[in-house]
Amino acid sequence: MKYYLTKTDVRNGDPQKGEPVFVATEVVMTKPATRKATEGARSRWTAMGIENLHVNKHEAKRYNKLVREQNKRRKAEKQMTKADLAEIVAAFTDSEESKEEEGNKSND
Repeated sequence: MKYYLTKTDVRNGDPQKGEPVFVATEVVMTKPATRKATEGARSRWTAMGIENLHVNKHEAKRYNKLVREQNKRRKAEKQMTKADLAEIVAAFTDSEESKEEEGNKSND
């Protein structure tokens, strides 16, 4: 029999977005493995301070549903583009140049 590890997060919903009072999301943390391996992973992650971990029996239908939901949530978030990276680098470069100029002014 195979088992996998999930983490459940509960947060307050945003009524302006039409969410319910509480929103719960379950995230798959590991691939299906033996019970001993899954329990070992749970104990290690709990020792690191990760809370709300659950060991679940592997049922392909439920496991695949959770993974699909997880992928949809990730795709909904904006992925970084080259233009975004260029803005970050430009802002960083500008701030470094201004610090150097301030340093030169104080030395004069």
